[in-house]
Amino acid sequence: MLGWRRLFELVVRPRRGRRVVDQEIEFHLAAQADDLIGRGASPEAARDEAVRRFGNPTHYRQALVTLDRRGRRRRARREWFTELADDVRQVVRGLRLAPAFALGVTVTLGLGIGVNATMIGMMDQLLFRPPSHVVSPDAVVRYTLAQTFPVYGTITNSSVTWHDYELVRDRSASLAQSAAYFTGEVSLGRGEGARKVRVTVTTPSFFAVLGVRPALGRFFGADEDPVAGDSPVAVIGDGLWRREFGRRPDAIGKELVVGSQRVTVIGVAPRYFTGIDLDRVDAWLPFHTGAKQFVGPSGAWRSTWDWQWLKIVGRLRPGTSRE
Repeated sequence: MLGWRRLFELVVRPRRGRRVVDQEIEFHLAAQADDLIGRGASPEAARDEAVRRFGNPTHYRQALVTLDRRGRRRRARREWFTELADDVRQVVRGLRLAPAFALGVTVTLGLGIGVNATMIGMMDQLLFRPPSHVVSPDAVVRYTLAQTFPVYGTITNSSVTWHDYELVRDRSASLAQSAAYFTGEVSLGRGEGARKVRVTVTTPSFFAVLGVRPALGRFFGADEDPVAGDSPVAVIGDGLWRREFGRRPDAIGKELVVGSQRVTVIGVAPRYFTGIDLDRVDAWLPFHTGAKQFVGPSGAWRSTWDWQWLKIVGRLRPGTSRE
């Protein structure tokens, strides 16, 4: 019954407060009028005089309702804290009486909350949050190639050839800028201390397409990506910077052995930047230099339509829709 009464008061009491105030004001005015009538005044004159002496009823009504509302809020807060304290005491008492059960419940709740928080974080990262440090991500698009074959039908592929990239780079009317890239694993260091790292080989336009800025140093330019592929420079990620150099500024100019090449660190990417993919990236190499690590030193991939291995990312021209 106590619970039902509280629910009833929660729903009804705000209107009841205003009604009670109106009743109190009316009672006061009636009492004043009755007193004046007893002294010989007519009922109409007594009512007018009672209102004049009382003042503006609307003003007093609003003031009293406001005071009542504040009082109810204070009482509600006190009741809430009182009930919370009672609940806490009851929980503590229960923990003391059944510690094993309490531990099991706590662990179960912790695991459930942790799993749900992890899943929500993953969904947020995968579906809702744009890639870190990418400027105007709505204008950034992946390039995919749809090909139709008599036997297989239409096949859509996000991995394309170098010729495809050249055509998109030079002739696209929809993209203001484009870049080619490929991500794979190579070794860092030599001997027993060598370990696997994820490296992205990319054309220098990659960083400009995404609008990202280095955290330290600089990114490599077009003159550092010759077709001959002899440009021993690298941009490292924040994780590799932390592991290898303790985030020290003097990492710029230091050398690393990445795969079969010795490279010089010229810049550090900002923290959490991984391009447009969620995969960890430890280092970025100029495209033609880094390609030797993954498709061999011959460069045959530049002259064939069959070697589909790189990916393309672009930025739409102003006023161009994704369609």
